[in-house]
Amino acid sequence: MALSLRFRMACTVAILLAATLPAFPQDTAWQGVFSGKQFPLSLHLKDLDATWTHVLVNDPADIAELARAIGLGNPGIYYTQGQTFNAGGQVFLAAYRPSEQTTDVLGILQGAPGSHLPPQLTADTSLALCLLNVATMRTLNDIRPFNLQQELDSSGSVKTVLDHARDSALKTESESNLKQAGLATLMYSQDYDEKMPPTTSPKEWKAAVYPYIKSESVFLSPKTKEPYLVNPYLSKKSITNVAAPADTPLAWEASPWEDGSRCVLYLDGHVKSLTASAWDALRKSGHMPADAAGAREAPVPPAAGN
Repeated sequence: MALSLRFRMACTVAILLAATLPAFPQDTAWQGVFSGKQFPLSLHLKDLDATWTHVLVNDPADIAELARAIGLGNPGIYYTQGQTFNAGGQVFLAAYRPSEQTTDVLGILQGAPGSHLPPQLTADTSLALCLLNVATMRTLNDIRPFNLQQELDSSGSVKTVLDHARDSALKTESESNLKQAGLATLMYSQDYDEKMPPTTSPKEWKAAVYPYIKSESVFLSPKTKEPYLVNPYLSKKSITNVAAPADTPLAWEASPWEDGSRCVLYLDGHVKSLTASAWDALRKSGHMPADAAGAREAPVPPAAGN
């Protein structure tokens, strides 16, 4: 009797659930969509003409606003002729978007493995069919006639903006590296009667101050992976004998950035990004070797005992 009661209760719950859950339409309309008879399942960008419209769709889960804010383009772009599809009491807008358009914005800027910008658009870019539920779309923006050349030009500018954003992040990291290396150097000098460590080469400098920081990456440029060059004029010198620590460079980037600038660590611990002209002036100041920028070495090996 108990088993029979449980069985009847289970059947009652199943019937109630079946009555409340939406049924997937069984009509032939969906079959037409999935088979490609209602709309082509894929197109190429070059297949679109003046009868198509470019539109930016923002739904609650879209990252378009963040991507546009930092210059990564518009990941919510769709192309449509305004055709709609009705099923299950819902209205869907037939639209197309590039097959690879998902953008991990933070991952790209942080250099996370596997994070990449969607491929630049070309005339042969493949477009995938999307059915957008009209009831759940938040807004439609940037509605304009489709223009192939305009789409290609907009896509090409994204990489330039991204490169600039990534370089800006890497330069900030480089400045942080130099500040940490400078702090380790000052800690060394405090333990050795205000004397500087040996700085005739990046290898010597690193070996001396590594115990105070214990980080390999701090001694390397995050962009080029080159070791920071160090001022040999300061090797084993007493800091008290340096007349102008705030004007005396301790270490600097081996290679300039694309704009010619270079990050420099000064003996008092502050770091500054110098323009190409300011860097040339510093080299001629007498506080460092005039040919310092060319005194490169192979990548610094791990510190002894590491």
